[in-house]
Amino acid sequence: MPALVRILIYGILFYLAYKLFSAIFLPRERRTNVKGNPDSKPLDLSKKDVEDVKFKEDEDKDS
Repeated sequence: MPALVRILIYGILFYLAYKLFSAIFLPRERRTNVKGNPDSKPLDLSKKDVEDVKFKEDEDKDS
């Protein structure tokens, strides 16, 4: 069997073994349920409180 095919087969077997052992031995991340009220309160802004920003364009300087 050519060496390249043998290396490819070993690589696939190593990958499958890694996936199998990681599924068995490594803990999975579990989602944490957060209960209670958040410490910060949401912002109470109206359209009057929010204004658009006006930009002033700078002239391009050739160096």
